[in-house]
Amino acid sequence: MNTDRLRDVIDSSGITITALSGKLGMSRTALYRKLETGDFKISDAREIAKTFRLTNEELVDIFFN
Repeated sequence: MNTDRLRDVIDSSGITITALSGKLGMSRTALYRKLETGDFKISDAREIAKTFRLTNEELVDIFFN
């Protein structure tokens, strides 16, 4: 898991952590914890990819590094 790359995507998108955590159905605290540990479910990865319109290559680079 490339959490630095994911943080870059989030930061450059203009979408707040609060908004993203709402889309993922979790609290901000839970999202921050997942960003620290890299412990995302496949369903989280799918929703993140959809939200940020990630290509398959970007998705693999971030979540399956």
